[in-house]
Amino acid sequence: MTHVIPPLLAGRTVRCILFDLGGTVWYRNKCAWPQLEACANRHAGALLRQAFSPGSLSCSDDETLGHWLRKALNEQFRQQVHNAPDLEPDGPQALQQALLRCNIDVDRRLSNALFEALRIPVDPSRIPFDDTLPTLATLQDRGFQLGVVTNRLWGGKPFIEGMQDLGMLKYFDPQKMAISADLLLRKPAPEIYQYALRAHGIPAEEAIMVGDSLPADVVGPQHLGMLTVWKPKAMVAQMVKEHLAKHGICLERYNAEHATPCEVRKDELPAEPLPQGMFDTTLADILNHSDYWHQFLLGHIRPDFIIQDLQDLLDIFLVAGRQL
Repeated sequence: MTHVIPPLLAGRTVRCILFDLGGTVWYRNKCAWPQLEACANRHAGALLRQAFSPGSLSCSDDETLGHWLRKALNEQFRQQVHNAPDLEPDGPQALQQALLRCNIDVDRRLSNALFEALRIPVDPSRIPFDDTLPTLATLQDRGFQLGVVTNRLWGGKPFIEGMQDLGMLKYFDPQKMAISADLLLRKPAPEIYQYALRAHGIPAEEAIMVGDSLPADVVGPQHLGMLTVWKPKAMVAQMVKEHLAKHGICLERYNAEHATPCEVRKDELPAEPLPQGMFDTTLADILNHSDYWHQFLLGHIRPDFIIQDLQDLLDIFLVAGRQL
């Protein structure tokens, strides 16, 4: 069967594919997560309790204290990202500030230790999708450079070790990954994509960004001239297919022709915003979900390609280099 190059790719050079992580190449292990979080909370709670005199902290046990500590960090984190969406908060500093707001003064050494204690390890808290490693292997064999651009509060050596444990470092060079926690930049800030592009020695027009977030993985990269592949989460993917189907368009036709439905009228838009977690988990707390979803329905946001499974990339990108 002859492969037809999509018009968007025809004559274009594509040498690098950049990936988001959560919701794109792996998902949260819901079975293991509660126990892992409880263990981390106990560890953090015990560390904080040790630093103060007996009875000075009101929580009755270490796990409850750690849970409170995590909640305080999350609230501080959300506030800082709300105020500066392009900047990743310095985790230990954010925790220090969160505690200070509660009249608990800790030094940087202790805040570093507490922040690290709250970390939930990548393995086994994340599970690669079944098609992730085979798809990455095939793309690599086809000559594509593979990279990572992701938003996350915890980075550093433990994160890289977790990537290694999941078999990801066969495909991603840790020296070239753009991790928001390490760069103190967040998608969709242009600088975080540019960091990855420079690391790979690739201009924006020769790179693809793949991810599940409309603002972080579609809008941001497109502003730099990158092509984008949207891999919406399962519930959203079903809504996307239903939206396209109303106009006689399937995902295959969308990808082959960049066919888009007629723009819907504003009075046809759903009244309720999308539930929490539909897009990027942290941006979702700050940005208006319905706004981005509505912009997609209106045709104002147009991912260059839309896929349901990561392996669908293999039908689009057959060989690195000039697409003929």
